[in-house]
Amino acid sequence: MVGTTALALASAFACDRQAPEADVAIPRVVQKVVPIRKPPQTLGFHIVDLQIEQHVGADQAVPGVDNARLDREFRPTIAKLPQVRGVGPLPKGALPTDQVGVDIAVSWQVVDLEGTLKPASAPPEWGSLILTVIAHAERAVADDQAPVAERTFQATVPMPPERSATLPQFLLARLDRAVEMATTDVLAELWARQLNDAQVLDLMDTRVLWRKVAAAREVGERRLTQARVDLEAAARDPRQDLAAVATAALGRLGRAESVPVLTELIDSDHSAVVDAALASLADIGDEAALAQLRQAAAQHPEAAVRQRAAALLQERAARPTGPRLP
Repeated sequence: MVGTTALALASAFACDRQAPEADVAIPRVVQKVVPIRKPPQTLGFHIVDLQIEQHVGADQAVPGVDNARLDREFRPTIAKLPQVRGVGPLPKGALPTDQVGVDIAVSWQVVDLEGTLKPASAPPEWGSLILTVIAHAERAVADDQAPVAERTFQATVPMPPERSATLPQFLLARLDRAVEMATTDVLAELWARQLNDAQVLDLMDTRVLWRKVAAAREVGERRLTQARVDLEAAARDPRQDLAAVATAALGRLGRAESVPVLTELIDSDHSAVVDAALASLADIGDEAALAQLRQAAAQHPEAAVRQRAAALLQERAARPTGPRLP
């Protein structure tokens, strides 16, 4: 449960000071009162229902990797997350708002260098694993409008050598990290939704990565344009998780002032940031933003960027003007 932090103000005068005589003039001391903004509450969800399942075709099955194995491997990882108080039955005395259910769906695909799907039992000598983790979280509340959140994490990693001996271990190790990131993200989103706008804005200064990512996402969703400069700084952050979310949030804000930053981010080293920058330019959709998209579609040295920019231009031409709606 998200707890509260008490704030106390010290008294301006000692309680044992004697009152002056009535005929003595006492000058009034006017103290400037500085409002104190209550900090965000501490996060602590208790996961009362945790389901971890694989969703792969028969040709992608990896020996030794089944749902029971996934649960044994990933349940301890989730229990150690900073947002989690515990996993399992709810302790006596805990409040209902502590409770969440989390469903984790994991899948993978083995592909060759051309991107053609190959069976996991006979993988190509050179190829990649495409990992996908979908985390769905739902807060347990009394009414029928239980807050829910869902985040997807996807990564492509090169296949290991000597795959027959190492593929299960290789797969589980990388899925473990993906499950950690997706679950952190989805719980952070649930937490951030209960904050007011002032708290969200304050969190743009935090050094805690998952909190800042959650705040950046909320800034975009709530269209808090006063945080545009902070978002632009976060979009340049070397950490891909934060940069990608902040870049996408700039598109949600829809401010033309962000076009130069988004243009710069088209050349980011992180593909997720590049994709978000292109999409945000399309979301802003003014002439300057579309000009940058056209230039990327025609001249960018990477074919994937040219193709993505061209697709966004076509999509933009087919939809109404203004930022993309949820």
